[in-house]
Amino acid sequence: MTRTAKAGQFTCPRCGPNSPYEHKVVKRWFTLYFIPVFPLGVIGEYVECRACAGTFKPEVLPSLPSAHVVNPK
Repeated sequence: MTRTAKAGQFTCPRCGPNSPYEHKVVKRWFTLYFIPVFPLGVIGEYVECRACAGTFKPEVLPSLPSAHVVNPK
């Protein structure tokens, strides 16, 4: 089963900046009579550009800047 973990804007390697994306996570489930009962683990993940429908590794997403704590004096 595939679910969307997050969505937003990114720079697509194929169609350029400010493209909408969805970060997808694929999980394997134990099924009983074709009904998913419980997850067995993550198979993989990928980023899908909603503009060009291209799929990419999650590394194409920009990393979040580290938080800097400023102590007031």
